[in-house]
Amino acid sequence: MPYYKIRGTFRMGRAKAQQFEKQVKAASKEAAIEHMQSHLGSRHFVAREQITFTVVEEIRKEDVSDPTLG
Repeated sequence: MPYYKIRGTFRMGRAKAQQFEKQVKAASKEAAIEHMQSHLGSRHFVAREQITFTVVEEIRKEDVSDPTLG
């Protein structure tokens, strides 16, 4: 299963944009985006339309820096 690096922003409050970067293991690019939307929505109570993705790219296993993805 491939690994993806995802970067973007989401709105916190009325005007504050919060940046994020996360690495995920997913079956496809669409599945990685779905995982991040679900994660941010459940942890930060953010609606999907408040999330903007700037980078969604596949990365090699050697480039993964998150030890929980092992």
